[in-house]
Amino acid sequence: MTTGTITTTHHRVLMTDVDLVQVNFTRMFRWMDHGFTQLLHDLEHPSSRLLREGWSTPVVDAHCNYRRPVTVDDEFDLVTQVIETGRSSFTVGHDFIDAKGLFARGETRHVWIRTHPQHTAVTLPDWLRLALAPRGAVPTSSNGGREHTS
Repeated sequence: MTTGTITTTHHRVLMTDVDLVQVNFTRMFRWMDHGFTQLLHDLEHPSSRLLREGWSTPVVDAHCNYRRPVTVDDEFDLVTQVIETGRSSFTVGHDFIDAKGLFARGETRHVWIRTHPQHTAVTLPDWLRLALAPRGAVPTSSNGGREHTS
């Protein structure tokens, strides 16, 4: 099991990510999904395995605060970590950081569910509780802070 896992993914803003003004707001949520998928992989519980075993983590709340624009060819890191845990839900924080610093901050709240025989919220597994790394925390796991490029 890991403790305090923080995943970093590296991205470049592409033409398909922007509209006439700047990065289209919907793209931020796709990047957050990418960071979350990589976090699960780093925790050795990839989405494909969870689904195969009858588990899921649907998002029940999502938001992103945009502090300043980025545009085509800008590069940034997305830092993703579990920042809060409850009985059957958990919040994942997503910090978008470029050379100038934090330019956006998002959060997604997920519910841990059993998918069979029907969708039912259940208590979080220990491995997910142990991944908790509040913002500003230093990771204590061997894969904490691992960087991935998309």
